[in-house]
Amino acid sequence: TISPVLNNFMDTNAPAPLHKWCPFQIGDKVVVGKNRRLEGVIRYFGQVVFATGDWVGIELGMPEGKNNGTVHGINYFKCAPSCGLFVRASILQPESLTAKDRMASSPKLNMV
Repeated sequence: TISPVLNNFMDTNAPAPLHKWCPFQIGDKVVVGKNRRLEGVIRYFGQVVFATGDWVGIELGMPEGKNNGTVHGINYFKCAPSCGLFVRASILQPESLTAKDRMASSPKLNMV
């Protein structure tokens, strides 16, 4: 059973921005991280019981995650086992970025 509070953030037919400071919407295809590059779809945005602040629930295309959208008995979204992952929005990139775009958007290292 989905909590009524969490239901406000669940995947719906009408895409809506996650938050005024976050460029993504529920249903957007994204890449998680810069090194490991896990690809998935945003299924949830909001607060969670296991950590403070806003989190993004991602359904991964491969079983490389940590859950099925349920954490500590709370169903945030549904996906196959080990295909769910919760991350901060700051480590997400649009899936459409090319490798060159990702390099340009990555922090630069000062080489000595």
